[in-house]
Amino acid sequence: MKRTLLSTVMAGAVLALPTAAAADCAGELGVLKSSYDSGSKETILQAVETFRANSTCSEPTVVRALSDASGILARMAQQLFAAGDIDGADEMLKDAPGLHWAVQVTRAEIAVKRGDRLEAAKLYNAALDTITDPAITKPNPALVPIADRITRLGQENLMLAGSLEPIVTRSGGASGVLKSAMRGIAIEAVGTKPQIKEVKQDTTYVDDQKDTGYDDIAYVEPEPVYKDSLKDNKIDYVQPIAPEPDYYEPLIKQEPVYQESKPKEDYVVADKAAEAAKIVYLPIRFGFDSSDLDPVGLQAADTVADFLIKSGVKSLTLVGHTDEKGSDAYNLDLSVKRAASVRKHLQTKGVYAQIYVEGVGERHPPQYTDIAAYSDDERRAIARRVELVLHQ
Repeated sequence: MKRTLLSTVMAGAVLALPTAAAADCAGELGVLKSSYDSGSKETILQAVETFRANSTCSEPTVVRALSDASGILARMAQQLFAAGDIDGADEMLKDAPGLHWAVQVTRAEIAVKRGDRLEAAKLYNAALDTITDPAITKPNPALVPIADRITRLGQENLMLAGSLEPIVTRSGGASGVLKSAMRGIAIEAVGTKPQIKEVKQDTTYVDDQKDTGYDDIAYVEPEPVYKDSLKDNKIDYVQPIAPEPDYYEPLIKQEPVYQESKPKEDYVVADKAAEAAKIVYLPIRFGFDSSDLDPVGLQAADTVADFLIKSGVKSLTLVGHTDEKGSDAYNLDLSVKRAASVRKHLQTKGVYAQIYVEGVGERHPPQYTDIAAYSDDERRAIARRVELVLHQ
């Protein structure tokens, strides 16, 4: 009898532990959050170290807490940046304790200010990966317009950097805007989102991530109107080529579009970013007034070919664009030839996907995030692009 009673008491004690831990975690988070009001980097980092050393929170909660502390530092860095203190903003972010998209965006803005477009493109595209990952960034519909802006800044700086390095990994995988585009065609392949299996929760235990009042740091930035550059556009030139192979096995496994353990709402930002990334700017360059790829353009086209082969893309469209110099008819013809030139190069590199080409000349310039931020040469460099549109 005593043994049964003791077992019952011990069982009750074990079941009570998570609830107590959750209460302790909530208190620890409260102490950490109270340090944010100090406005001092040193105070916040000291609170972070204390929290990290003594926390009873679960690992996902600790990761989120460190991320949000970094978001606070990003906000402080933005204030310094707005005041013209670029070095101070950079210094503010050096010891950021966790991964946060606002830190990456602020660092990208610093890189732009210093004229390093390649670094800016890398950081904007990394920020897109971070803001669309529900395991890192708490899903919030308010982040959708921010993710859209990051997408376009990533594209624009990609063109100015003249490199695909920010969106194609060394192993040939996708990141940033290209990763979002791949997610978009994966969603199309799914057709309808799968029903999420209901997961029964043990009500005895309390999740220490719930009801803590611990939300992501809001990063608010005015959002200009964006118009899809191909919206309502009639195809000027389309030519299908190369039959589809009977069997296409992707060499790079794409992560699942939806995980059954998570609700669809967790993917609201990622799904919207995928819609915005249907068109990917390719920084493939040509000789002056020519459809021949220059040495940099050849290298970029090789990278695209490697990605397409490894990822198993079956169908795509290449859309050629020019800047406004020259006549409309001439630019239209040149844009078609440039898109066709890229297609031919991809074929010679072993891309057997169905490839369509389209030329729109100067008729659809980019909808810049802030046209005043670019010189005329930079604006034209962004306009002279070949767009990659992936299909299901």
